[in-house]
Amino acid sequence: ARLVRVGVFVNGKESCVWRTFEDCRLDMIQFHGDESPAYCRQFPKNRIIKALTLKTGEDVRRAGDFDVAAILVDARHAGLYGGTGKTADWDLAGKIAGPLILSGGLNDSNILEALQKVRPAALDINSGVEERPGKKEAAKIKSILQLIKHATDGNPSPPIFVQRKEK
Repeated sequence: ARLVRVGVFVNGKESCVWRTFEDCRLDMIQFHGDESPAYCRQFPKNRIIKALTLKTGEDVRRAGDFDVAAILVDARHAGLYGGTGKTADWDLAGKIAGPLILSGGLNDSNILEALQKVRPAALDINSGVEERPGKKEAAKIKSILQLIKHATDGNPSPPIFVQRKEK
């Protein structure tokens, strides 16, 4: 089986996103910027992951305005769209209806608490397995995967990632 190809876009022009989606034969599109629900509706909903930062209950309510395959909850810091190493607000993340991908500062010291509090359908782990920015550490990846494996209840998550049919 091949991996699901996800393109990550931050405030991209619609034409650029479409062209990249088609030219690269992406399976999914992750919008990680300030894209509106109307902008996201221009694309197939079962192909869209929308990243949001939750700071208030109103943000949770607004997440419901996005008709997408999944909401990815991440933390932002001073103009950065993810990759900050900061944890997201897990209490608010747990209130999202529908498939949720949890991101933001996940590492082997907090992953079990995150799984218990939020019960996400998927995880996006980046800085928590790095020895330095951009350099993943195999031992950290192995450690966090073992923790996740032993923490799951055996029930499958809702399907989020959909592969394209190859021509």
